[in-house]
Amino acid sequence: MRFPPVLHIRSRPRTRLTALSFCAVLICILAFSSSEISEAQGNVIDPGSAPSAGVRCWTESSATEVLPFETLLAAIYLMNESDQPRTVTEEWDVFQFVLGENGERTYYYPAGEPISPVSPDTSIVLNPREVKTWITYFDFFYDQHDKHVFTKPGIVRFATSLGSTRCGSMTISVTQPQGQDARAYEFLKQTDLVHYLANRAPDRWYEYNYQTVARLETFIQQFPDSRYKEYAELNLALMWKQGVEGKVDLAKATDLLTDLSKNGHDTMPARALYYLGDVAKQKGDWVLAQDYYQRAIEAKPDPYFRILTQEAWALPPGNLLLPKGVGCGTFPSAREVLPFETLWAAVYLKNWSNEPQTMTESLHLLQFVRRDAGGWRYYYPALTPISPPPSRELVVLQPGEARTWLISFDFDAIDKDPRLRFASVKHVLDRPGKVHLVVTLGGIRCGDMTISVTQPQGQDARAYELLKQTDLPHYFANEAPSRWDPYNYQNVARLEAFIRQFPDSRYRDYAELNLALMWKRGVEGKVNLAKATDLLTDLSNNGHDAMPARALYYLGEVAQQEGDVVRAKSYYQRAIEGKPDPYFRYIGEDKVRHLSAERKDHQHGH
Repeated sequence: MRFPPVLHIRSRPRTRLTALSFCAVLICILAFSSSEISEAQGNVIDPGSAPSAGVRCWTESSATEVLPFETLLAAIYLMNESDQPRTVTEEWDVFQFVLGENGERTYYYPAGEPISPVSPDTSIVLNPREVKTWITYFDFFYDQHDKHVFTKPGIVRFATSLGSTRCGSMTISVTQPQGQDARAYEFLKQTDLVHYLANRAPDRWYEYNYQTVARLETFIQQFPDSRYKEYAELNLALMWKQGVEGKVDLAKATDLLTDLSKNGHDTMPARALYYLGDVAKQKGDWVLAQDYYQRAIEAKPDPYFRILTQEAWALPPGNLLLPKGVGCGTFPSAREVLPFETLWAAVYLKNWSNEPQTMTESLHLLQFVRRDAGGWRYYYPALTPISPPPSRELVVLQPGEARTWLISFDFDAIDKDPRLRFASVKHVLDRPGKVHLVVTLGGIRCGDMTISVTQPQGQDARAYELLKQTDLPHYFANEAPSRWDPYNYQNVARLEAFIRQFPDSRYRDYAELNLALMWKRGVEGKVNLAKATDLLTDLSNNGHDAMPARALYYLGEVAQQEGDVVRAKSYYQRAIEGKPDPYFRYIGEDKVRHLSAERKDHQHGH
């Protein structure tokens, strides 16, 4: 088997060794057999200096015991434990050393990873309690591809530092394989197949082919109950994910990873779930990808994969690759809302160029929510019918052509994608704080939004405390009467009591709006357009912010329901002139267009 020389490794596309923004971890490894422990205890490496005052650096490994030829994964943390910002200045370059049997230090770096030029000193500013993380791993030496850090049973002790800042030391026991592991180990010592059990093997030993696949499949069949089999299965899945002799087979990758996610030992299921998320993303299924990442986090992965998964889960879904001149954006009704308020938004896809633009995409609207330090979750408005996503098709946008979609954020769906486990009716804007929202059209990201959910004050605060104890917020949601059905006179009485109790609250606007829509739709079969008109008229005169324009829009619908098209069009026009949010501006303009077209058709018919 031929491996790429070091110069070739340097010229390959850069592969990230670290998880976040810094690219260097100084690693010093002390390796010695169990019979030499006492002699080596005096040879303690001091790779650098102690951290700055108030700053702590430590290392967490994936295990304290490994089998020979297993990869050890590790995460390194740098934390400001003080109550003041701290600045740490280092080279932040990767230096790794192994202490040999005679005490000499040998340069260590994972085989197959690119080597970057030495960088100048840079400074990290750590805010109080802030933590920055790096990831690394230990298996084969870059300049001795046949030499593994954990070749035989014994003890391996390594120390880590960031630049010259010490980050602790750890002792790893390389245990004697037993049973089927022992037979697999004896086999691996006689073959180069062990390289394909290493971390991210297909990225590093890129000269694999169908013969390599066949050898791994045979190994899996020969040692089905061995821990080594899991590493073979994992890297075989990654080969199919990346492509074998140019052929990608995501179905085979999914089958292998699914088996590992259910039957793997220790943290292997979490690793498999992480890669299942990557496979789903590769397929363009952002919903399923986010779910796999969430499941991987819940499966308690090792520190290395926890960081990778958190990073992947926190990345906004979708991509920004659009034809030149085509833009996609999302425009919300507000950037600040109260808890339990509905956020409306309009999504626009427009060709700004002077030429027709084409793309192949499934123009299926997907919404994602992320709160605090968590990952992205698929969101769908509760009790809204779910249509099957359209297939990918050729989309042609003429010069200046724009397409519009309307969305809202309030209660999460209880009837969303059946592949997903996370189903609830919790409001996504239920408490003060920052909420991040992303909307995609198929795989096209149409903008990231950060919404501030503000702390209610005065009468709003008292109303909020009441709402937290009741299901009444459901009747403040967008188009509530068409979603929370059946409602009845008891619901009407509760909304009327709320309006009387909190007459000056913003929440009162939502209660009044949806009470009007109940009467417009019918309460226990009885429609009362006069009551609906009175409530909407009051809102059009006294509502907060964009609420008057929304009330005018619904007054137009009431007029249409009464058969008065002229008055309806007048209301819609007034709603547009009332500077509504993008959602209601679009539906108001759409109503005006339709009524104008119907009038022309009617005149033409006569």
